Amino acid sequence: MRGGNMSKYQKATFAAGCDWHLEDYFSNLDGIEHILKGTAGEDKSDPTVRDIGDNNEIVEVQFDPSVITYPDLLNHFWTQHDPTVPGQGKYASVIFTHGKEQYEEALRSRDEQERKRGKPVVTQVMPVAALSTGSKIIWRSVPKHRELRYKVSC
Repeated sequence: MRGGNMSKYQKATFAAGCDWHLEDYFSNLDGIEHILKGTAGEDKSDPTVRDIGDNNEIVEVQFDPSVITYPDLLNHFWTQHDPTVPGQGKYASVIFTHGKEQYEEALRSRDEQERKRGKPVVTQVMPVAALSTGSKIIWRSVPKHRELRYKVSC
């Protein structure tokens, strides 16, 4: 973080394909303060890429809502993958919400995407708190600006 008033920042957590791709995309948006990458699912101590199995690869975006809103982030999220493809395992499309307001906005946004696309959107919407016992998020911190960029597809 750059410092300053931390209470002004909000969190948004997404899974949609490779976490490197989402991290790279979101890090280039104005209003993004910090990004954490990780996996969500079965609790595995200090997992490697080979160990994560079907655990979702996720990013948690800390953002300044006076610069970029949660609905804006959702609109960006939809552009980064095809949310109509089922059975993606660790690359499944999931929106993990922080609070009732985000949950309701994510459901509205998903419904809108379904109308626009004319076919079912399989993206799950669930509170971060819904990760059950035996599941957890394991974070790997990523600096916002780094010289090495990863290719778009993993």
